[in-house]
Amino acid sequence: MKMSFAEQMRVAMRRRGVSVQDLADRLGTSRQNVNQRLNGGTFTEKDMEKYSAAIGCSVNVELIEPTEPDGGGVEKGKENINL
Repeated sequence: MKMSFAEQMRVAMRRRGVSVQDLADRLGTSRQNVNQRLNGGTFTEKDMEKYSAAIGCSVNVELIEPTEPDGGGVEKGKENINL
């Protein structure tokens, strides 16, 4: 199961020793605001870039098209597009 952006942020924050207050300070916002966002708020791509940069990470968005096996088990049409 794929983790949400907020879940990925929390894991990365733990690994990097960054508290919610630390992140709030780096973003110039309140701890309450950051907590709200991490507990179910939505993130635009710009928000994801801002939040991840504040903890020394980056965001990789990729588009993966559905594929059909060609009989040999090899998928056709898979293309990752990094923005």
